[in-house]
Amino acid sequence: MGKQRIDEEEREVTELVRQYPHLYDTANRKHWDKIATANSWSEIARHVGKTENVVRKIWKSVRDRYCKAKKRSIEAHRSGAGYTKDPPIMTELAWMHDYITHRPTDSNYPESETSEPTHETQVEITAEATLVRPRREEDHPPPSGALLSRQMRKIEEMESTLQSHVAKLEERRAQLEQQKMALDAQKTADDEVDKFGLMVASLLRKIPEELRPETMFEVHKVMYEKLQKAKQTAGQQVS
Repeated sequence: MGKQRIDEEEREVTELVRQYPHLYDTANRKHWDKIATANSWSEIARHVGKTENVVRKIWKSVRDRYCKAKKRSIEAHRSGAGYTKDPPIMTELAWMHDYITHRPTDSNYPESETSEPTHETQVEITAEATLVRPRREEDHPPPSGALLSRQMRKIEEMESTLQSHVAKLEERRAQLEQQKMALDAQKTADDEVDKFGLMVASLLRKIPEELRPETMFEVHKVMYEKLQKAKQTAGQQVS
């Protein structure tokens, strides 16, 4: 007879598997997704610090022992042996009860007037028992305190790392803004053309409106002539 209890390591793995319904619930749409199941087993292995093969074997061992214990319990009930106390593993893993598919077999015991209704026929629970009913929150108490504590620590570490990255980004943004302001100030201070253009505009506003078009034309004419002369000089230098 196998172990009737689960140890701490098995309990930790079982609690983690319980949080991934698609690993044991065939009604879950992700149950047949090989990538999703592989990722889940990888996460569980990382939590407990073991390989995927090891955690899969632990889960299979616990599941098989539970199925066998339940089979013995059902057989004892059907035989009319009276009250038999369930082994501890059935109590600890009671949440698995609704997920086991029972395959009816012929009973070796005759029905009696005081027997249970015939729809509760003897069942054979195999090591590869499947799981059929969608998960309901009310069926499953929360994970153990130790597991929740580890998860909270991981969340806090992630938040701390994220805050550190945000702080560095804010610091870099402030540095870039200061650099931009310095460049803008330097550009304004050094650009004599901008200064001259602002001065011309200021003087032009002081000229009466009726004289502004003529003044603007003359300024433009002077600028154009200087530009043409500069082009001619540049052409002569090239030739």
